[in-house]
Order: sequence, then C-alpha cells, then structure tokens
Amino acid sequence: MRAARRCRSVPTRSCSGSPGYLDGGDARARHGFVGGGPAAVITTLGVLRPNPATKEFELDGWFLFSSVEEIKANTGWDLKLSPQAHVISAPSEAELSALRKVDETGALRRGYCTMGYGGL
Repeated sequence: MRAARRCRSVPTRSCSGSPGYLDGGDARARHGFVGGGPAAVITTLGVLRPNPATKEFELDGWFLFSSVEEIKANTGWDLKLSPQAHVISAPSEAELSALRKVDETGALRRGYCTMGYGGL
C-alpha cells in the first residue's frame, strides 16, 4: 500500500520498481515482458485497477472515509471511474482477526496501516 499523494500519482514516471503497463494496450508483450502486469494499486484512499482494454488505471473503489473527489485531487492525471466503482466496506471482524494473526511485526496494530478504520 502506498500513500495517495498527487506527487506520486503521475501519468508517467522516470523510474519505477515495475514497468506496469508502460503505454497501455499490448505494450508489455511488445517489449517482451512476461506475466499479466499489476492487478491493482492500493493506496490509503482507495483501489485503482487497470482498464481491460487500455490498461489505464481507473478508480475501482474507495474507502468509507475518503471520496472520489479527494482521490482525484490526489492523482496526477484525469482519473476515470471504473464502471464497477464502489465504496469499499470496512473489514469484518473475521478479516481483522486474520490480519492480526499474520501481523508478526505489529505494524498494523500500531496504526501504520489502519486506513481510518481504527486499527486492529
């Protein structure tokens, strides 16, 4: 997960840990990259997923404490909404319990990744 900040969400980057979808469409295949590419970008405000045809990341969902307007204001391009765009519900008690079991370092319990839901 990464913090949603306008300076991080830009149309193109000069460096990256992953090539992503490059310039969209079938660019990964044209450049010899194997695999399907990133499935999602999860930020502190919501989730972006690639459009199946263009591969441009679109807003797929936002957390209860954020809004489409806030996410667009923190994105460095004209962010489009996925046709399935929706509010992401708070995690259930069962999901929180599972996260507590795998949170070996305690980072989630210390509030680094609470995403506005009050921690684990």
